[in-house]
Parts: sequence; C-alpha cells; structure tokens
Amino acid sequence: MLQLEHIDAIERRLWSAADTLRANSKYASNEYFLPVMGLVFLRHAYSRYLAVKDEIEAGLPTRGSRKRAVTREDFAQKNALFLRPEAQFDHLVALPDGKDRVAAIIAAMESIEADYASLRGVLPRSEYQALDNEVLGDLLRKLNRKLVETGAVDVMIAIRSNFFYTRTVPCELWFLNRAKPDAHRDKVLMIDARNIYRKVTRKIYDFSPEQQQNLLAVVWLYRGETARFREIAFQHLWRVAEEGGWCFEWESDDGETGRPLQEFAAAIAVLSGELSPFLKTLPKTGAPAAHLAELGREQKRFQREVKRFRVRIDKAAPQWEGTPDTNAGLNNLVDRFAPLAESSRDLTVQADQIYKAAARLIETCEQQCGAKSSDAWNGRAVTRARKAADEARREAVEQLRKVRYFWRQAHWLTERFPDGELRDVEGLVKLVDRSEIEANDWSLTPGRYVGVAPEEEDEDFDFATAMREIHAELADLNAEAAVLAARIQENFEKLGI
Repeated sequence: MLQLEHIDAIERRLWSAADTLRANSKYASNEYFLPVMGLVFLRHAYSRYLAVKDEIEAGLPTRGSRKRAVTREDFAQKNALFLRPEAQFDHLVALPDGKDRVAAIIAAMESIEADYASLRGVLPRSEYQALDNEVLGDLLRKLNRKLVETGAVDVMIAIRSNFFYTRTVPCELWFLNRAKPDAHRDKVLMIDARNIYRKVTRKIYDFSPEQQQNLLAVVWLYRGETARFREIAFQHLWRVAEEGGWCFEWESDDGETGRPLQEFAAAIAVLSGELSPFLKTLPKTGAPAAHLAELGREQKRFQREVKRFRVRIDKAAPQWEGTPDTNAGLNNLVDRFAPLAESSRDLTVQADQIYKAAARLIETCEQQCGAKSSDAWNGRAVTRARKAADEARREAVEQLRKVRYFWRQAHWLTERFPDGELRDVEGLVKLVDRSEIEANDWSLTPGRYVGVAPEEEDEDFDFATAMREIHAELADLNAEAAVLAARIQENFEKLGI
C-alpha cells in the first residue's frame, strides 16, 4: 500500500475545510478547535499506521505455521501508534448516518488512551458532545473530500470481516498514487471484494493467491494493461492442464511420486477383497447384496469417467500452447476447458459415492448381518483397509478439485470481462468520477457505488448426486425399520402377546 507522502499539504486543506464549515454553522470557534484537531490526529495516526503495518507484519516471527500477533511494541519501534479496529479512521468514515458518531469517536479516543498511558486525559472526548451527529458526519466527509481532491486516491477495495488474522470488522484497503495518469486524475476504482474470500478457519478468512491475482487483473484492466489481464487468466488455464496431469501421476522435488486416481481405485479393490470372504456367506438378496451392487455400479461409472478425463487431459496442454494470446483466444480456451473441469467435478462426485457405498456396505454387514461375530470377518483388516481407502479418496478428490478450481478462476475473469476491457460489474467493480463521489457525500466505501451482487448458484451442488444419497439413506432407513419391526414382533411373541 502506497503511503500518503503529502500529508502536510492535505492537513492544510483540512484546516481550510474546518474553517469553511465553522463559518457556515452556528458553532463558535472554540467548539471546533479540539474536535477538528482530534480528527486530524486520528487521520494522521492512521496514515502512519498504514505506512508501517505491512513492513511490521512481514517481519513477524512465526511459530509453527502461524505468525504471532502484532503488538504495540512493534509499532513503537517504527514511531507509530498501534490502532485497534475501532480507532482506525476508515471505520469512522464508514459509519452509516443512523450510527452515533459521537460515541464512536469517543470510543476511538478511549481505545488509544487504553493502550498509551501518556495520552490519557490528553485526547479530546467530551468536546465532541457539543457537535451533533450530522455535523460530525460533515467533518468526517470533509476529510475524505480533501483526500479525493488531491487526486491521489487510486483504488478502494472493500473486504469482509475477520480478514488477515487481525481484522474482526469489514474494512477498506486504500491504494494511493500521486503519479496517476491525467485520465484517472478525477477517478477512483471502487472494488467490492466482500464476497471474494476463502475460509481458513471457522472465524478467519483471507484471499487465496488466485483470488488476489484476479483482483489484480481487474486493476490491470483499469490501467489499460490488457496483456497482463490475459496473462493471469492464461496462467489459471495452464494450471488446469498441469493439475489434471497430476491426478494421474506427480513427482515432488525430492523424488516422491503419487498416482491419486490409480491409488484410490487400488485402495477400494483392497477393501472389497477384505469384505469378500464374509459377503460370500450371505444370501444374494437383501440389503448387503443391494449395497454391493451399488458399489459395483459406482466403480464402473468411475472407471468410465477416468478414461474420459484422461483423453481430455492429454489434449489440454497442446490446446493451451496452440491458443493465440488474444482475448478471443482466451475466451475460446476457457470454453474448450469447460468439459475438462466438469469431468473433474464428476470424478470427485464418483469418488465420494464409491467410498460412501463401501461404508454403507460395511455398516450393514456389522449392524444387520452379525459380521463382527463371524469367522469370515477380519475386523482389523477391514478397518485398516477402510482408513486407507478414505485417505486415498481425500488425496484424489483434493487433486481433482484443483482442476475445476483453476478453471473457475479463469472463467470468473472472462465471464465478468468478456471483451478484455474494464467495465462496471454489478456488486464487484465500478470506475467512479469525482462528481459521483461528491453526490455520495464523498464516501469512499465501494459498496455504495457498485451495487449488490446478484445471488450466485452453488456450482458444487449436484442434484443427481443428492438424489442418489437420499435414495440410499431411505433404503438404509427402510432396512433398519424392517429389522426393528422383526425384533418387536419377536419380543411380542416371547411375551405371549
């Protein structure tokens, strides 16, 4: 993030704005001095905070795979204040008109005083009680106005809450550029990325590297760098071909190798072999026979899909290499790779179905057929083979999902920017000029300009698979009901009823 090097000039404009506001209101000068000084302090502290934040976080020590949290001491070493989220200026500016700005600003000052004993009793707090909510809103917007009027505000990106391990509230990333071309001098690129994220833990989110690249691709279009936009999309498509090949065989730098699809099929074969002695003792009809037939059907379907997938993978790299570096070529390649992405998705579903069918067969044998008391049942071997099959399934599925994942990243770009040029996309991006920002009270919140994104369908939902699972679950419930009914009848007969 570029730091605001001309902060002194901006502060001079802020004082001018405060003078103008005071001259056109009913408040006396002594009612404005400390409140305005406090806001300038918050703005300046936040600018300094942003200027050193990235450098501090990059140098934090790690323990395991996690970096330790930033501390006040980290910022003190850089001659900057550590600011909690509620004390950061963009949080105050983004407050809607219905919120109590007086309380928010006082909370910001109290947050800083709680962290820095030397500032306790120094920062203005009660002085804001003399200003009403609307006037405070005007003061905050004046600060944004002067920032916009410098022409340095380049890109604003809104992100969701719980981002970057340290942010628990939504916020905006500010990108400032004093060297903006004249064509963009009075424009700001607004990007609402609150719907773009990956889930790291239950409470933590961030951008995947590919999501970061896609946001960068949007900025490249804004700068007129269409070749760089295509480069990012083509790289996604190359990963489609590469990850697809690794579904069949991969080799690490240290010589370790793997064959995910083949190893999964082999693990299922081993599991079936462990079940076979006991299954041979059972009738050819009934629940176990039905589950065994289901397992066989899923395995055959999986084998067909693997063959189809292999044919498409073998063609993928030559198709990528033979595609011209043009926007039309990019769009065409995305379309040609779509069946490959769908095939990887189908294989993912099939792998899951095979394992679930095997698990249902095992559970039926143990719960309904007395397998655990049979000499033909090797419980330890079955458990070991089942765990190995599940592990092989996870590895195969993870590799298959990467194929569709990278295709979706390229498709995300070409679907929104089919002509390879920047355009307004509802709920994502809009290039706004100064007049529109002024009409919106100088707000720099992207969501205020880009609109609401249309609700997207869950591309990972498969109706046919869901119906098969429901059918299998109903079959299991019916079988359990039959067993329970027989047991009840037996108990009644023992009681002579």
